[in-house]
Amino acid sequence: MRGVYYTLAVSLLGTFAFVTMRGPQVIPALFTTWDEIRAMERSNAELKREVEMRRERVDHLKKDPEALEPEFRRLLEMQKKGEVDFKLQTAPAPKDKK
Repeated sequence: MRGVYYTLAVSLLGTFAFVTMRGPQVIPALFTTWDEIRAMERSNAELKREVEMRRERVDHLKKDPEALEPEFRRLLEMQKKGEVDFKLQTAPAPKDKK
């Protein structure tokens, strides 16, 4: 008789848990949270790769002084004497006429 009560109690608890967890606040929210975690992990990995690339670039610029000159010239828009620099501007996109 005791085994029947245990079985009944476990089945009632199982049914209650199943019905409760099926609501819109539990299982779907859990899956949504898992998806958000996976997206953040992918974003974090991408940011780590970008940080590593920038760190390598900084190390390269520290070790190779000749690589600094073109970088400074590009950033500060400087030229050497007698050097001609061409800058092309793109035309603005045409506006739609309605």
